[in-house]
Amino acid sequence: MSLGDLSSMMNKAKQMQENIKNLKVEGQSGAGLIKLNMSGRYEVDQIEIDPSLLDPNQKEILEDLVRAAFNNAVANMEEQMKAQMQSLTGGLNLPAGFKMPF
Repeated sequence: MSLGDLSSMMNKAKQMQENIKNLKVEGQSGAGLIKLNMSGRYEVDQIEIDPSLLDPNQKEILEDLVRAAFNNAVANMEEQMKAQMQSLTGGLNLPAGFKMPF
């Protein structure tokens, strides 16, 4: 790889990092009873709770479902970020855990 290729890849990585901040993913749990939207900055900007869950006796279940939806959204975001990084780096065999940009 030439220095020009590396510079181009670094510029693309920086641009991709900015684009990731604008990504939106949905996480859900309980077969869609709890849904949330999360940005590429891992900020939850919307939570939707099915009205059937609003029984006061179900507080712990509701909290567990919200936590599961958030974790699902994080996993979805990481998957999208990984796919974008693979398309950016092409066939490069980067070491596991290698983070770009530096």
